[in-house]
Amino acid sequence: MNLREEIVADIQTLPEAVLPKLQETIKKLREDEEKPGFLKRLQKIKINDLPSDFSRNIDLYLNGEKELD
Repeated sequence: MNLREEIVADIQTLPEAVLPKLQETIKKLREDEEKPGFLKRLQKIKINDLPSDFSRNIDLYLNGEKELD
């Protein structure tokens, strides 16, 4: 049995009440996989195009809470 089959077998034994929580966890995993990594986001930054608050809010820009225009 491969890993996928083991996971499916485990899911089939879970009570119905926990499935919504499992579904949310799966959605979060997908979203995390789709987000570009830290270095990919840094590569997109052009020094001349940075907003005036970039140095004060670099963490917000890097984690995606603020967007570069």
